[in-house]
Amino acid sequence: MYQFAPGKTDKDVLMGIEHFHNQFHIQLINVHDFKHELRHHIQELEHLAVANHNTTHLKFKHNLDALLKDLQELEVDFHRFIGKE
Repeated sequence: MYQFAPGKTDKDVLMGIEHFHNQFHIQLINVHDFKHELRHHIQELEHLAVANHNTTHLKFKHNLDALLKDLQELEVDFHRFIGKE
């Protein structure tokens, strides 16, 4: 994105760059939060006998699948955006 941005002055392009910058930042935070939640879960499993850990694993899988889907859609949208130039 930073290779694409220099020298761009069109208002719509600048708004698009800001939009994608914000979206990538949000997804970075989502990945960080997911990793933290997963580490916490692993620590729980190491220290406790958790009865419903299969349900928790399904929740993690669902969250990971959703996060990956969001990242893939964002990547496609971004490539479409920079391809317009």
